[in-house]
Amino acid sequence: MVRVIFILSLYFLFSCSGKIEVVEVPKEVDLIQFEDSVFHFEQVSRYFDKIQSLRIEEDDFAEFAKNRKLYSGLEYIRLEEGHYRFLPKTLFDLPNLKRIGAWGTLLQPAYVDSMKDAYPTIEINYHPYTKMVHVYGDQNLNEIKEHSGNDGMHVMLDCDWDMKEQFDSLAKYPGIVTLDYTMCESMTIPKNIDQFKELYKLHIGDCDLSLKQVPKTVGNLKSLRDIYGNGNYFPELPKGFYELDSLNSVTFWRCAIRKISPRIGNWKRLELLFLDYNQIKSLPQEIGKMEKLQLISIIENPIRSFPSEIKKCKSLKWIYIDEENWDPANLDSLRKWFPNSNLNEYKKK
Repeated sequence: MVRVIFILSLYFLFSCSGKIEVVEVPKEVDLIQFEDSVFHFEQVSRYFDKIQSLRIEEDDFAEFAKNRKLYSGLEYIRLEEGHYRFLPKTLFDLPNLKRIGAWGTLLQPAYVDSMKDAYPTIEINYHPYTKMVHVYGDQNLNEIKEHSGNDGMHVMLDCDWDMKEQFDSLAKYPGIVTLDYTMCESMTIPKNIDQFKELYKLHIGDCDLSLKQVPKTVGNLKSLRDIYGNGNYFPELPKGFYELDSLNSVTFWRCAIRKISPRIGNWKRLELLFLDYNQIKSLPQEIGKMEKLQLISIIENPIRSFPSEIKKCKSLKWIYIDEENWDPANLDSLRKWFPNSNLNEYKKK
């Protein structure tokens, strides 16, 4: 199955039961699906240079690679659900390619980081394949054991089971890439969380955690890329999180955060930073060390300006702020520093 996203209205020829039918693709339809039985490559190939975005499954990639020169206008390609351990080299032959998405693949974080460094003009986003397992006491440990050693597990934790005992049981099995504590109130993260060497995502949203309930050992999770921590009580972020120089995305909404440490400069690979609905009045000048930062969202905070060092964040494209806390001079500075960004001034309704 080949899935194609079109940017304009086109006409395509299809053959069904020996009849030729002309089908118009209206502008408002984003996703057109071609079944292999009716997809006539030769008849529609003259339109392929108009296609800017393409979603493609693994079984169809060989056909795409063979005819890739026809896709001269392609800017975004998304690889769907495949056993890709490496990005196909043929992708980088596309002259106008700007973005690659890989969803449900076997790409590893270290490899993706290396490709981002090798091709800095191409934005690469991916989400690894994971198997969802809900843990209820020790009832599902057999399912985890069966999947252990494969390509990844997303584990929803049992909030009513002792966390240390739960971790002791789970740590025996490799392949856990996501731990999800969401809404596990009145819990404490066990010190042995660093046993999960392959952990990629940590979800601790709406757990009513305090600083004392987050051990320093979280700083040993060197594979961690994504932290989701909304709805906790952190006047400042737990120190261990600042040790993670591999982070790609950090989200802490509604945490009563008042201060951001200068150690934020350790997040040199961070691309997405969400700090909305807190009590932050300023950011440290070390934010200028975050050269990969693409988005910062800090609405509903009493902050009135950014340090001038932020202009060193050359990758910054999206800035979300609460305009009522900013005077015109500070807004003008942001526009001057980032003339090509999608500066969005949040307005209360």
